[in-house]
Amino acid sequence: MMRAATTAALLAAVALCASAGAQTTSPASAPTTASAPSSALAAWRTIWAHRFARADAESKLARKIAALPLGEGATVEDFLAEAPRRRTALGVLLAGAPDEGQARHDARGACEVAVALAPDALTEMLEALRGGFAPSNRFGAADLKAAAKALSATGRGQAPRALLGTVLIPKKSRSEYFGRADAATRRFWNRHVTPAGRLDAEQAAEADARRRLGRQIANLPVGKGTRLIEFIAGDATTDMGPFLRAARTRRIGYWPDAPVVECEVRVSHRTVYACLKAWALAHRPRQPKVIERIEGLIVSAADAEVVRVGAAGVPEKELIKPDAPMRRAAAQARSAPAWLHRVLRTTGRCPIASGATVAARQQAVRDAELAARVDLAERLMKLRIAGTTAGDLAARDAAFAAALRAFAHAVRRTGKPNVTAQAAEVVMELPLAGLWRLAVRPAGPKTAAP
Repeated sequence: MMRAATTAALLAAVALCASAGAQTTSPASAPTTASAPSSALAAWRTIWAHRFARADAESKLARKIAALPLGEGATVEDFLAEAPRRRTALGVLLAGAPDEGQARHDARGACEVAVALAPDALTEMLEALRGGFAPSNRFGAADLKAAAKALSATGRGQAPRALLGTVLIPKKSRSEYFGRADAATRRFWNRHVTPAGRLDAEQAAEADARRRLGRQIANLPVGKGTRLIEFIAGDATTDMGPFLRAARTRRIGYWPDAPVVECEVRVSHRTVYACLKAWALAHRPRQPKVIERIEGLIVSAADAEVVRVGAAGVPEKELIKPDAPMRRAAAQARSAPAWLHRVLRTTGRCPIASGATVAARQQAVRDAELAARVDLAERLMKLRIAGTTAGDLAARDAAFAAALRAFAHAVRRTGKPNVTAQAAEVVMELPLAGLWRLAVRPAGPKTAAP
């Protein structure tokens, strides 16, 4: 278990950044109607500009750290290369390095921020990597301490235009969806897509969302050890359509720089069980106990809704003078990844020695949070995108690599830490809404093509 106070301070800074971002209107909740307060969108844009500026500064800082000499011709890069997980953990710890002075924002929405790292902070960070991630005897503490020195880097970033369309438009009536998009988005669509193509994409996105929703509700429990899909399988059907009749399209979003539509569909557990009762009355009329059990599920079901977002590209024949990047973005939208708009979640755990002091237990919580953050960072790099992984795509595309680092700043803690006599556990999560959009942007790399 790491005991470094400086490492604890870095993690505290990470938590502070995450909580600050969580208190501001999130992309998933901020409305994009004409009546929406402009301050909400401006605050969201400011948060993402700061995240991208931090990502740029941390990337520069990581390169400076990697170039530090360790003696006998070796560098910190050799130390990091011994175990890939060290490099990931270094990025997580750098996210907690403090800003140097105030971040500066210009009128165009760009942000500039300087990140500083003191010698003792760098020493503690490298020792934490050596002891906590693939322990190594090749480079000792003295080598790492000798390499440490004060470092700083200045980064600049701006919220990508593609991210500004992450917010979906709340439902009022279907005819109002497009009319309530922002002016720049409407201009793009009117210039590049026919009205029929837009309607086709809306319908296809809704169908994709319903397919995803169907796969999700198929796993709802219907009795002990029985899922809904297993319950209806006896009638030689796996069609979830009858249980989605009451599902509702709540929001639709139009990408601001690509002919792609996203659609959000919702249905509550109680509504699914009510549809299941109607199905059972038609297919199991002579099984009153089954009907009674389903009625019990309707009464006891939570009001929580199952939410899924689907995506679809405009058919090529409906594009007006399409270029190759636009065709590529529309084609990729037809195979949107399973993790679209989902949330990565993991639990970090750190054992606690018997008779541990209060300070040791607090340190265990911080170590558990670090473990969870590193795990989320590794899972983020393994996400499948257009036939490759996010990590491989980032290695070939500097802009997407910066996006991954910026998204890592959106990690947040959920609930309170669970601390027992044996271990400390912390649950962390990372929303993924908008990440896929940056990977398939029209100006993106050719390597992202399917």
